[in-house]
Amino acid sequence: MADSELMLDVGQANELKLAFRRCGWTNEEIKKLSEGDTLVGVRQVIRGEATIQAVEASKLLEDVGTYGVDVVTEFDAETELVEGKHGISWASEEFKKFIAGKIETNVPAARLRVSKLLRQSVDGPIIAELGGEATVETFLAWLSQLLGKLPHGRYLFYVKDAQGRLWVVHCLWYSSYSGWCLNVDSVAKLFQWTVGNQFLSRDS
Repeated sequence: MADSELMLDVGQANELKLAFRRCGWTNEEIKKLSEGDTLVGVRQVIRGEATIQAVEASKLLEDVGTYGVDVVTEFDAETELVEGKHGISWASEEFKKFIAGKIETNVPAARLRVSKLLRQSVDGPIIAELGGEATVETFLAWLSQLLGKLPHGRYLFYVKDAQGRLWVVHCLWYSSYSGWCLNVDSVAKLFQWTVGNQFLSRDS
């Protein structure tokens, strides 16, 4: 049958409508399906002449470097991560509460990777792509060492509090302050980090 002779009766049109609705199609997606030769590929799949392969989702992060950090026997965050030390010019009240009484002991040496965010995202997908909580968890003792090595920019470290809850510590260099500014947020806040932010995690 020639293409010009193809006709859909009411029953066939209704079947297609129900199928599109059942599979969650939008009117815009149906329009795109009808454009160009997209339906040629669909027909080939139906006939067994082609197969469908899932396209890998684009990466959220791009690795841009690594840094080494040394062993620390004991680190008192409350006395070390303060204005005037390690290039720190300002710390938020939330950050001060977070580090209050926080002492880290027997912190191991490690190699940390820096990963730049390519697409806007909340913390969950970022943590997953970096390898999960065990990989992204860092120490404040490491942060203090890196503040003297990192180029000026914005960096995010995932650190656990005394109750084992994961938080994100952000370090931003402000030229007007001539130093690092520190803040902290809960990963449960669902804040959308913008493109270009850099995340620190353990290099596997």
